[in-house]
Amino acid sequence: MNAQTLLKKLKASPLLLPIGGIVALIAVGSIAFWALTRSNFAPGTLPTGSNVIPEDALMVVSTTTEPEQWKQLRSFGTQKSQEFLDQNIAQARDRFLFDNGLDYQRDIQPWVGGEASFALLSPQAETEPPADGSSVRPANSQPALLILPIQDGPKAKEVLGKSRDGQQWTKRTYKNVEIQEGQVGKANKSLAIAVLDGKLVVVANSPKAIEQAIETYKGSKAIATLPGYSHALGQIQTGPSFSTIYLNLPAMAQQGGRLMRPNPKKETLTQGWVMTTTLQNDGIQFKSILWLKPDSQIKFSTDNNAKTMAARLPADSVMTLAGGSFKQFWTDYSRDYATNSIKLLDPNSFKQEIRGAIGMDLEQDFANWMDGEFSLALLPVPSGSSPLNPVGVTMMVQASDRRAAEKALTQLDETMARKYNFKIEPNKVANQDVVLWKMSNGEISVTRGWLDNNIAFLTLGGPVATTFLPRPANPLNNQPMFKQVIDAKAAKSGEIFIDLEKAATYKDLPLLRSPLSNLLWIEAIRSIGITTANTSDRTIRYDATVLLKKGEPPAVLPSPTASVIPTPTTTKK
Repeated sequence: MNAQTLLKKLKASPLLLPIGGIVALIAVGSIAFWALTRSNFAPGTLPTGSNVIPEDALMVVSTTTEPEQWKQLRSFGTQKSQEFLDQNIAQARDRFLFDNGLDYQRDIQPWVGGEASFALLSPQAETEPPADGSSVRPANSQPALLILPIQDGPKAKEVLGKSRDGQQWTKRTYKNVEIQEGQVGKANKSLAIAVLDGKLVVVANSPKAIEQAIETYKGSKAIATLPGYSHALGQIQTGPSFSTIYLNLPAMAQQGGRLMRPNPKKETLTQGWVMTTTLQNDGIQFKSILWLKPDSQIKFSTDNNAKTMAARLPADSVMTLAGGSFKQFWTDYSRDYATNSIKLLDPNSFKQEIRGAIGMDLEQDFANWMDGEFSLALLPVPSGSSPLNPVGVTMMVQASDRRAAEKALTQLDETMARKYNFKIEPNKVANQDVVLWKMSNGEISVTRGWLDNNIAFLTLGGPVATTFLPRPANPLNNQPMFKQVIDAKAAKSGEIFIDLEKAATYKDLPLLRSPLSNLLWIEAIRSIGITTANTSDRTIRYDATVLLKKGEPPAVLPSPTASVIPTPTTTKK
């Protein structure tokens, strides 16, 4: 039986329900939206235009304008991924500049400072009548601002003062600020430009948006004054970054979207999320913070107990996910699910599915004793094993109550034998007692047992128990690539490691047959490491390091007329 056949069998197996659910839960944890905020860090350096962007902006992206940093970013990857990235950069350039009658090298580069910011504003403000009393203008479904700092004032005045062929500009004054407006570009789009005190150039795609920016600059509430925002930045800033991204999670939840459901409840937990991106010699580092509204009464666990699982897994692990306490994770997730902006797995439905599949209660029979470290890993089988099942899935959970764990696992044995015709028999692996489950046809097997008397393990698929019993001679935490992306010394509540170079050698892995396989950049990644940490009872931090392949020196970006992104494809293997 080949790996593809095995995967089909596993898909229909009741074992995949609890294991697959746990995978989903850990994935949800990596984007947990029930973190809180406390002002116990020094304020960070706010991005350009933070005093111009209204506090209800949906999203703000600030990025460096330094050519060398962009050249470094474009030097990563394979030839195909580099071409794809260049096309994306060119399309963004055209959408926000060329389509609006602007050319970066001609109109902006001569005078702009070191960082630019782009903000998506709430569409609701577009329905309000203009403050100057003029007639209502057509609403822009997605108002946006581009904020550019002025480094060379005389040059900015010279460039911005030039008239452009085919462009008709009008001038008006709003709150003592001159605004230039026009219909520009091939699509005849609305564009408004204002210069604020000779320091900032603000470009907007609607008259109302430019008015909002001026009002904010003159004293209305800006993202710069949002509770927790600057202190969140202070936790993750270690120097100049390539980019900073801010998401207004309550406002985005109100608007709804592909992952977020509209949530008008005032008790929505999340206040915001901010991330910095820094380029390194061998990849990209992301640091982010999630926090909640300052009046939230909920406290977050401050435990960071994800410490030892990487030492229990072999160095050639393909993928691992680990956490400090599954019980705590499930408690927090179940408690806060109703008010979270992102809803990927309904805890009540999941509990019902577990009960329907194996007749047991997820919380009472399992989570209650899963109060220690846990991990889920994809491991290659030892050399010399059958090539039909090249990998196996392994779950480890540290039990706080061995007796309760034994009772639940024995009941699970009996259920699998009675309901699904598994043959349950004792066995030994590396001189240690284990329990072996086998289908009558021998196609699917499970091995379960104990490590150090308090860590229950279960393997599914290939015979991988010998790779970590009694302990691996060469553990994962000694593997050089793992150490590059996971900081072993840092306090953590969870960690994720994926060796994509190794994963690519297994053609039938679900990871590589997911939507990720349709993205060219997946081929450019060597490995990914993600860690989570509870930095206080009101904040949670996520750090990620992505190691990338080195590509060819960047080519010239596509011209505006050629920058149409092709449909991404991957080469069939």
